[in-house]
Amino acid sequence: LSNNLTAGILGNIKGESGFDPHVIEGGSQGTITTDMSHGYGLIQWTGAAGRACLYNWCTANNCDPETLDGQTKWIVAQVKGTNISDEANQANASMFNGETGQGTMSYNWSLFQSRGSLDTFNTYSIEQAVKLWLECAERPADISGALSTRIEYAKEILAACTGGSGRGKGKDKAKDIINSRAK
Repeated sequence: LSNNLTAGILGNIKGESGFDPHVIEGGSQGTITTDMSHGYGLIQWTGAAGRACLYNWCTANNCDPETLDGQTKWIVAQVKGTNISDEANQANASMFNGETGQGTMSYNWSLFQSRGSLDTFNTYSIEQAVKLWLECAERPADISGALSTRIEYAKEILAACTGGSGRGKGKDKAKDIINSRAK
């Protein structure tokens, strides 16, 4: 992922959860099965279907859905359009009120696909990257209200990781954080 796309995703994560994989919408702490009527984790998966999608993908890929590592790997898989088998989606439905999450992953990926490809997204400005993630993955009630704050978060993150000029010692730090989860 490009630095701008990575920073755009990270700016949105900061806006959603402050990078806390256990946060429940409103600020309390919980687990993937706590209070499914509110958002949970890095990108505030809401409802049984969203959480089932996260849980099933992580379980099928040998990672923990309640950790920064597991949630970040799932986020990268979503951007890449990686899905899991129907059998893996069905395996844990009883934990999530019968929901499998399969439609959630497919729906999010269809939103990304309708706007281009990963190659296209990697050419985006930081503003375009923030808006892409906000509209395709987060979808808050007030997208326009969240956009400017998240663009500022993304710019701060990119500046911190690139030393402000894109040429600093930590130039690829943000990209490395996300790309390491893709392995």
